[in-house]
Amino acid sequence: RLRLLSITTPTALIMVPSSTAMTTLTIGRRHLLQKSPSSFLSVQGRPSVPFPCIFFSTAPSQATATATATTTATEEPRKPRVVILGSGWAGFTLARRLSKSLFDVRVISPANHFLFTPLLPSTAVGTLEFRAIQEPVRTIRGLGHYYQAKASHLDLDKRVVSCEDLYKGTKFDVAYDYLCVAAGKKSNTFGTPNIERLEGVVVFFLKHLYHARQIRNRIVECFERATNP
Repeated sequence: RLRLLSITTPTALIMVPSSTAMTTLTIGRRHLLQKSPSSFLSVQGRPSVPFPCIFFSTAPSQATATATATTTATEEPRKPRVVILGSGWAGFTLARRLSKSLFDVRVISPANHFLFTPLLPSTAVGTLEFRAIQEPVRTIRGLGHYYQAKASHLDLDKRVVSCEDLYKGTKFDVAYDYLCVAAGKKSNTFGTPNIERLEGVVVFFLKHLYHARQIRNRIVECFERATNP
């Protein structure tokens, strides 16, 4: 069973087994929040809005305990692995702010970049170029690994995330010690007929870079059509 614990905002929510809740909470606050909650998730020293992060944590797994026990004095101890699902506002910020000397940080997301969504309309009309409002995930200094894939299944008992490669469709698993789910939301169409069928033709959303490209291309197409006899 999982107990939902809330740490002082603006931080994440941590879900841990009820039997080890207080121990794991103490460990989580000491390691994950190195300084203070307000400085952990902030931008240029100013507290930011609460992020929709969820951490799943349990006591150290058998694999972790075995690896720690067999580590010799000359080897570097294994760092706990933090897997982050999503590269948006929450996921990207967490991946960048976590101490890489304490954690092995890995990101799983179909989008290989962080997108500054408030400026998407400007890119659609040509005021800004697309590269001006994105930051690649791989620019995060000290990042353990980035997987451009979709998370399809989560095994809380084994602490494994099942993923599917975005290009080949190959399935693979990624083990974790801590998991942050920051996958974001999808636009709600409220059951409007033909929205999905006509998306990208006469229906346009504005949530991703390819949405802005679709709108820009459609505007250019309309002007070109108007100039033809």
